[in-house]
Amino acid sequence: MATRTYEIKGKYTDGTDYTAGTFTVSDGTNGTNGTNGKDALVYPNVIQTDAPTVGAMKVLVSTDFNRTPVINDEFIGVCQYETNKSFIAVWRVQLVSGENVTCNIVNYVITTGATGQKGADGTNGTNGKDGADGVGFYYTTDASTGTSGISTLLSQIMPSGIKVDDFLVNANGKVCQVTEISGTNVSAQYRTSIKGATGATGSPGATGKGIASVQVVEV
Repeated sequence: MATRTYEIKGKYTDGTDYTAGTFTVSDGTNGTNGTNGKDALVYPNVIQTDAPTVGAMKVLVSTDFNRTPVINDEFIGVCQYETNKSFIAVWRVQLVSGENVTCNIVNYVITTGATGQKGADGTNGTNGKDGADGVGFYYTTDASTGTSGISTLLSQIMPSGIKVDDFLVNANGKVCQVTEISGTNVSAQYRTSIKGATGATGSPGATGKGIASVQVVEV
């Protein structure tokens, strides 16, 4: 045990110093350690509730907390109301009855941002281009048997309206594709494969879309 020595001294009225003596003091023994405080109260679940107001009450289940709550305990809770709105609140325990813990809101902060203004309408898309005319199949009474192609008269072709790139079948079953129409003469070259028809006229382009809304969320 440590000791300390103190000396009593001062001055007389005439200004001279005096010493009255010394005394020794021993340190006292250490006090006992205090008991540990309770863990901070934690509620880990999202609290489903109404729109927040100070003093609003909510009954929770004691077993959902990290320890048994006691009156005047405070904890922070993440809360949700309506569909997609939320807030963070400080709750205080008002009553503990069995597993029922009645709490009220001390203060809160809304964490759902306001809905942004409607965005401007988008511009209309451009119309699609017209597709090229499709090819047709025609028959001619011409009975050519040549190997390079045929040359026939318009008057021998059925039905009417043939044009370049249309297919022409003659009386011998030869399949040709029209390469030239000059006056009343039609020239066509033999084909070992048939070119597919061009697609129908393209549909108009879709209307453009603008931003409908912007949500600003406070974090």
